[in-house]
Amino acid sequence: MSMWRRIVCAVAITMAAGAPRAVAADTWVETRSPNFTVVSNAGEKKARNIAWQFEQIRAAIERGWPWTRVKMSLPVVVIAVKDESSMKAIAPYYWEQNRTHPGSVFITASDRHYIALRSDVEATDREGINPYRNAYWSYASLAIEASFNRGLPLWFVMGMSAVLSNSIVREDAIQFGRPIPSYVTMAGQESHLHLKELFAVTRQSPYFTDPLTRTRYDAQCWALIQYLLFAESEQRAEHINLLATRLLAGTSAEAAVTEAYGSIDRIENGYLLYTRRGLFQYVRLAVDTDVAAQKYPTRVMSEAEHAAERAGFHSAMGRSGERQTLLDEARKANPELPRIFEVEAASLDRERKTEEARLAYQKAADLHSTNFYVYYRLAVLTTPARPDPASLAAGQKLVAKSIELNDSFAPAFAFLSSVLMAQNQPEQALGPAQRAAGLEPDVFSHRLLGVRLLMRLSRTEDAKATAKIALDLARTDEQRQAVQTALNGAALRQQ
Repeated sequence: MSMWRRIVCAVAITMAAGAPRAVAADTWVETRSPNFTVVSNAGEKKARNIAWQFEQIRAAIERGWPWTRVKMSLPVVVIAVKDESSMKAIAPYYWEQNRTHPGSVFITASDRHYIALRSDVEATDREGINPYRNAYWSYASLAIEASFNRGLPLWFVMGMSAVLSNSIVREDAIQFGRPIPSYVTMAGQESHLHLKELFAVTRQSPYFTDPLTRTRYDAQCWALIQYLLFAESEQRAEHINLLATRLLAGTSAEAAVTEAYGSIDRIENGYLLYTRRGLFQYVRLAVDTDVAAQKYPTRVMSEAEHAAERAGFHSAMGRSGERQTLLDEARKANPELPRIFEVEAASLDRERKTEEARLAYQKAADLHSTNFYVYYRLAVLTTPARPDPASLAAGQKLVAKSIELNDSFAPAFAFLSSVLMAQNQPEQALGPAQRAAGLEPDVFSHRLLGVRLLMRLSRTEDAKATAKIALDLARTDEQRQAVQTALNGAALRQQ
C-alpha cells in the first residue's frame, strides 16, 4: 500500500441520473476475462470494459490487502444491460411498489454469483459516486468474508466493504475508497455508538436489523474504516493489516484494535474528529497494465444461450414466472442446450423436488455440461444413505469431475472425503477433508469430518486440536455433542 498517493477531496452530495435510451433489438455477447464472465446487450466494447473494471478492482484488493481471498468458490457472472428498460426487465422487483431503481444488483445462485448492472450510468461517477457501488460492495464483502476463519467481525466487514465499494476505475488509475456523500453527512451529524458498543453489534442485534438504525450503523462502520485506511497515521497500511491478521486469528475486536493501535480511545477520538472535519482522503492506484480488455475473448451468444442465462438470474431472484418464460424461449430456440437443464434442475432442487431435480441434472450432464455444480449435485443425489460399492464408485467419479471443473468449491471436497471414508480409505479421505476446511474454515461440518477421520487414523492429539476448533464453531448442543462423541471415540480407540 506504500504505492498509494494520498488525496484530500471535497465531497459532492448530488448525483446525475443516467438517461434511459430507446429500446432496440438486442444482440447479446459474452466476454470472458480471467476471473469474470460478462453477458451484455450493450455491445462488445462495453462488455470488455466492464470485465476490465472488475479485474482492476480485484487486482487492487489483492495487492492492497494480501489477506483477502479474491479467488471465489463460485464463478462471478456479470449481466451488463444497456439501459434502464433492460435493467427493469432483468430485475423487475425494484420497479414494484415504488422501490429505488438500482444501478446494480447482486445475488448468489447455487452455482454462481450474479451481478446485474446498468452499463449506461457510468457518466454519473464524475460526481464521485460509483454507479456500481452495490455490486462492488457485494464483491468486496465476498472477498473479505471468505478470508475469515472464525466468527465474522461485522463492523470490519461492513466498513471495509463500504469503503471499497465507492472505487472508480479510469483508464489510467483507480480512485480507491472515495467518500460516500450520504455516509459523510450521517457520520458528521448523527449520534454514534461507542466503539465497544459498535464491536458488540451482530447480525441479530436490533441496531442492525432495524432500518432506522441500520443505515447509521453502516455509516459509522464506513467512517471508522475510512479513517483507519487513509488518515490514522503514516503507518496506517501496517496497522490495518496487523488488525486484519489478528482478527483472522480469532482475536476479539477490542484486543485486536488495542494491539494494532495501542488504544481504543485514541482511535475513537481520532476518527470522530476526522469525520466532523468533513475533508476525507482516498488514494489513486495505478491500473494493472497486465490486464488488457482487448485480449478478452468475446462472442455473440445464441438466442437460447442468453435467454437461459437470464433465466438463471431470475431463478436466483425467486422470479419463477420470468424464469419459466425465458426457459421456454431458450428451449424453443435450442432444446438441447445444457444451461436450460442446469437452471431447471437448480430450481427444482430448491423446491425440494429431488427426483425431478436429479433427472434434470442428469440431462445436463448427458449434454456435456461444463457446470461443476451439475456433477456435484448428481453425486449427492445418486449416492444413497447406505451406499453399495457401485454407487460409491459412481459418486466418487461424479464429484471428481466437479472438482476438475472447479477446485475451489468446498462441499465437493467434503463429499469426496465422505465417499472415500465410506470405502474404508481414511488416509486418502483426509486430504479432501482438510482442503474443504481450508476453503471454508468457519463451516462446522468440515471440522467435524476432520475429527472423525483423525479418529479413524488414531491421531488422537490432532483430533483433539481439530475438535477444539469445531467446538468454537458449534452453535447448537447437538453439534457440541457430535464433537464430544468423536473425541470419546478417539479415546476409546487408544484403549
